[in-house]
Amino acid sequence: MNSLKRAVKYQYSDLIKSAVTFWLVILFLDIVSYLSFKYSGGSFIGITISGFTSSTEPINWFVTIAGSNLLPIFVFLIVHCYIMYYEHFPVALNFSVTRSDFYASALIDNISAALIFSAVQSILMKADAFLMGSMENYVLFYNNFDNIPALFISLFICFLFIMSFVNFLAAMNYKFGYKLWIVIGALFVLLSMSSMLDSITLSGIIDSIFTTKINPDKALKLMIAAAALYLGGYPAIYFAEIKSRLV
Repeated sequence: MNSLKRAVKYQYSDLIKSAVTFWLVILFLDIVSYLSFKYSGGSFIGITISGFTSSTEPINWFVTIAGSNLLPIFVFLIVHCYIMYYEHFPVALNFSVTRSDFYASALIDNISAALIFSAVQSILMKADAFLMGSMENYVLFYNNFDNIPALFISLFICFLFIMSFVNFLAAMNYKFGYKLWIVIGALFVLLSMSSMLDSITLSGIIDSIFTTKINPDKALKLMIAAAALYLGGYPAIYFAEIKSRLV
C-alpha cells in the first residue's frame, strides 16, 4: 500500500504541474481569441471542417473557440501517457515501487487527468454559448441545450478512452520497442492493399471527434473498450525490461 501511495503521489504531483501550465496557456489563447472575435466584428477564429451538403456542394463548418481546445488536449494526453512510462516508470521502480502498484497508479493518474480536463473543458464549452452567441453556424457534438454535467460525462468518457488506447500503445511500445511500429506499419500496408482504409481519412476522424455525440450505447462500448485496453497493457509492463529512451 505504501508503494502505491508513493507512486500515486509522484504521478499526481507531475500531472497537476503540467495540467496547470497547459490550461494557463490554453486559457490565455482562448481569451485572446474571444476578444479578437468580439472586436473584429464576429470574424471566425478557430478550426474549420470542410465537407459537403446533401447536394454535394462543398461547405465549411466552424468549430467554436473552446471546441478547438480538443485537439491540443488530445496531444497533451498522448504525450502525458508516453512520459509516464519512459520517465516515471524507471524512477518509480528505483524507489521500490512494484510494477503492479505503478500500473494501478497509472490508471488512477489517467482517471484524474480525464476528470480534470473534462471539468475545465465542459465549463469552457458551455461558456461558448454566451460568448459567441447562437451555435447555429457552428458544428460540434453539443448544443445550447446541453448542460455542464452532460458535457462533463461525455468528455470524461472520451478522454478516458483516448488515454486507455494511448496507455496500451505506450506500454506495448515500451515492451517491444521498434518492433511494435514494424507490426503496425505492416498491418497498415495490408489494410491499405485490401481497401479497408479507403473510407478512413484524417478529415473524417477530425469530423467524427467534433460532431459525434456520445449516447449511452456508445458510452458503454467505449468504457468496455477502455477496460479491455487497460487490462491488455498490464502484461507488457509487468514483463518489460527497464528502458530510459523512446524507441
